[in-house]
Amino acid sequence: MTNIDKAKTKSQVDAGFIIPVHKPVGMTSFDVIRFIKKKFAFTRHMKIGHFGTLDPFAEGLLLVGIGRALRLMPFVHELCPKSYIGIGRLGVKTVTGDHTGEKVLLAANIDYEVWARNIIQTEEEILKEHAGALVGKYLQARPYFSAAKLDGIPLYKYARQGEFIDVQKIERTIYEFEVIKKYFDIQDLRILNTFYPGDLNSYPGELGQLPLIFFRTMVGTGTYVRTLFEDYCNLLGGIGHLVALFRDKIGPVAIKHGLKLQEIESCETLAQLARYALDPLKLLPLEQVWPEGAIIQKLKWGQKIAAELLPMQSATTIPYAWALVNTEEGPSIVGVLHRDDKSTRLLLHWAPDP
Repeated sequence: MTNIDKAKTKSQVDAGFIIPVHKPVGMTSFDVIRFIKKKFAFTRHMKIGHFGTLDPFAEGLLLVGIGRALRLMPFVHELCPKSYIGIGRLGVKTVTGDHTGEKVLLAANIDYEVWARNIIQTEEEILKEHAGALVGKYLQARPYFSAAKLDGIPLYKYARQGEFIDVQKIERTIYEFEVIKKYFDIQDLRILNTFYPGDLNSYPGELGQLPLIFFRTMVGTGTYVRTLFEDYCNLLGGIGHLVALFRDKIGPVAIKHGLKLQEIESCETLAQLARYALDPLKLLPLEQVWPEGAIIQKLKWGQKIAAELLPMQSATTIPYAWALVNTEEGPSIVGVLHRDDKSTRLLLHWAPDP
């Protein structure tokens, strides 16, 4: 067994842990949190949260943190891109950017149904070329129906009252946006599952009769994939919205590791649930540093250590590293270090001393 496999704190339950959950279609991300809180009778002093919202119409991987492990959230957001497989419908715009919202009536100077059929007949290489134009950093608008806030109030609350507010666009990072396939008038709907791994039974219409584009994307934190697809349709000269979205990966964690709700239900205690916890060293595969005892104590006291006293081996631009120490029980996590050219400090203390 490697050091990574052995690395532990005093107790996973005491220090907190992160589990991967397979969120089904129809539940909000907070519904999953409520489910776990109710199942294990959380008190108001026990902390639990998720590492990134997945819309109710969407399905896939949701990371849930319990206790002190929630402090890893900013590192996961910064260092772990999210991967999705999506299906978009061409020719119709909705207020939410997905199939759950009302259709938006637009000026009649463009027949978007004709435009959609023309796009479906376009060479796939042209569609892929436009998709590539979105890769990199770009300014993205926040959807009207989103948790982004204005004056402390989520935008969706304004929108539900009929007030649609445009807030300042924000820079997002798109690592990959690839058109997989385009379809129209599908005779055998089973072909959809060749490219899409999620549940399509909740879609209220007949997918086989629609102009559809299947795509894969990998994005940085805070990116709205429904807005990304709308922006892609704009590049093509038209409109569209998402009919399905499946998150299949967050950083190194794949959906195959996601726990179904039935599996969570079968656990009788948090200790049993903790057996499915992600190894934080694998979730964030940072460089590992093993400081000497005196240096560890200074780090815990909040002191900065001169860079030459705690050298890093890799030439990575990532400013973080794990600090570990050998104990009688084996390797143990001290916390996350932050480094620059001059010094290193303990940015996050993983677990309190006994």
